[in-house]
Parts: sequence; structure tokens; C-alpha cells
Amino acid sequence: NILSVVREPHRFASNWRMSDFAAAPICDHLDTVKQTEWVSRQQSLLLFAISEVQIAGFHVDPKPVFPTIVSCLFVRLPSECTDECLNNLVAYLIACSPSVEAKRYYRPLCSPEACPVAWRIFGTSICLPFHVDLTKEMISYEVDSLRAGFDLFCQADQADITLNGKERRLTVAGKME
Repeated sequence: NILSVVREPHRFASNWRMSDFAAAPICDHLDTVKQTEWVSRQQSLLLFAISEVQIAGFHVDPKPVFPTIVSCLFVRLPSECTDECLNNLVAYLIACSPSVEAKRYYRPLCSPEACPVAWRIFGTSICLPFHVDLTKEMISYEVDSLRAGFDLFCQADQADITLNGKERRLTVAGKME
């Protein structure tokens, strides 16, 4: 029975949120590149990023188990964040110059009653870009932008924001910034 076969995980990657067909070429690529330099570089950058996120008052969750390769810095925000706050925060990060291509975590397919933990994670998480070409300066910029946006939209009293898509400028309480 093919469904009962236990799969062996790749030593550096996981297809946790990907189909096997999508993950296969990525895992094959990881097996054929020169690993020593870029793997150790990413491990070092990931440790730096975790430290920056913690200094900013947030958490990286789940904590990575090394060796690992990540494509998203999964940042957990305080549980009092609202959906509106998180959506505004993502819009703010994307509108930054240079842009931080932040995303909300995957929306659960089940109801909040059936999957309360998945919904809690969805409701408190932002994914920041993370890749082997990042520098420490870029990571610091991402985290500083996240902190600034969080302070502006998630701790303000009912901050009214909209994003003007044509100009890629942010409007806060009716004022252009």
C-alpha cells in the first residue's frame, strides 16, 4: 500500500506546506549545489535574524532546529493583534521603500472551533522574506520596519489606514506620509 510508506525527510528542507511534486525539484537542487558555504551562511543569518526579532520584542516561532534552510522568517506578534491590525501591518511593510514583501500566514481551511490553534497562529503571525542573498543590514531593516509598523497600527487607537495602490503611499488617518 503506497499510502503506508514512511517518507524520509530531506536533511535541509521540508515540504510541510508544499505538495511533493512542488518540493521535489527544490530538494533535488539542494542536493546538487555546493552546500558548505551557503548553508553555513544561512544558519548564521538565521541566528542573527532571531536575535533581531527578539530585540524588537517579538518571537520567531517555531524555533528552528539546525541544520535548516528557511524561506520565511515566521514572526509571532502579541496575541492582542486584530485581523485589521495584521492586514494593515502587511500593507505598511509592502508600502515601505524599499518594500518588505511580508505575508500573512496561511489561512486555516477549517473553522475556528475545529482548529483553534491554527487560527491562533494565523491571527498572530507575519512571514518576512528570508533567503540566502539577505544581508544583516536587510534583516535589520525588515525587523525595524516591522516594529515601526506594529507600533503605528497595532498599538494605536483605531488607526485608520488605507493604501493608495497607484502611488504606493500610505494614508494614516487621512494624511499622506
